[in-house]
Amino acid sequence: MVHIDFSENYACKYSDEIQSMHFGGSRNQLSLHTGVIYLRDEVIPICTVSDFLRHDPAGIWAHLTPILKYVTEDRNLTSIHFISDGPTAQYRNKNNIYLWGHKIAEYGFKKSTWNFLEAAHGKGAADGVGAAVKRAADQQVILKKNDITTSISFYLVLPADDEGEQLKQATEETSKEITVLEKIVCVEESLVGGYVVVNYDGMPYPGVVQAVAENDLEVQVMHRIGRNRFFWPRMEDVLWYSQDNIITLLQKEPEQVTSRHRQIPPHL
Repeated sequence: MVHIDFSENYACKYSDEIQSMHFGGSRNQLSLHTGVIYLRDEVIPICTVSDFLRHDPAGIWAHLTPILKYVTEDRNLTSIHFISDGPTAQYRNKNNIYLWGHKIAEYGFKKSTWNFLEAAHGKGAADGVGAAVKRAADQQVILKKNDITTSISFYLVLPADDEGEQLKQATEETSKEITVLEKIVCVEESLVGGYVVVNYDGMPYPGVVQAVAENDLEVQVMHRIGRNRFFWPRMEDVLWYSQDNIITLLQKEPEQVTSRHRQIPPHL
């Protein structure tokens, strides 16, 4: 059973803001689709985040697609039951029913139901997930001085497995699953010479570890050209990064796509 709901859009924030920004109405917003998956022996809070603010059936299934991929992975499920509220602009309309019928078959479900809650039904489990995720994001801005300006930076600043949520990112064109990242558990000498992806100003950059010291890593990073194209600059770009700013370890050097350019896995 999957209980889902749209949370109120999250207003992007900077750790340091001028007065006009702090009280202004021109903040970028992020769409949060929250829920809880109830399995026979497991309860999984889930949340997807997107820069795409539509809450219509197309937006709903952009958020639900990575969730269905996740819940069917390594599980032999034959039925799924949805519970949501019933606004006609979102869940309770013919377009959503049409997509529901087609998408369920794609993931191998033989049976599915969709129940709509009555108006003024009060808060539910999905609302609690939204509150927990927003609170964790606000703490990163206030306490850790991290800026949240896009869905990518929202995902990157949240601690791994924070509050138990499985957070995925939904895009405008389709749904792009963010897979499990290989976080650094302990900073040790064996990391020297290995490849990592660092978080610099809210964006991912691949690089190679040059040295380590306590909880910091010295990384020589590549430069970016385009959405997912990186190259080694003529002058080495070497900086120290804290362990918290290492997004993931890489098993090998980024994949070569041209004679000079390389790319990292698209989900990063």
